[in-house]
Amino acid sequence: LRPNRAAPGTLELGRIVAVGIAVADAEGLDGLSMRRVAAELGAGPLSLYRHVADKDDLLVRMMDTALREASL
Repeated sequence: LRPNRAAPGTLELGRIVAVGIAVADAEGLDGLSMRRVAAELGAGPLSLYRHVADKDDLLVRMMDTALREASL
């Protein structure tokens, strides 16, 4: 097992978005990066690109999730 590798099944879109929201909540949008989210997930940054196109895509998904949760 190589260090900084996510366990199988831990890289799911919902989890990536949730971690992105947590990072942004803790550090603000300036602290949000694909590298930072990947580090929290124990994955390599490039592995996130299997699930989101780029940081902008992640941001849109984070906003959609936050709006959906706020309307509940």
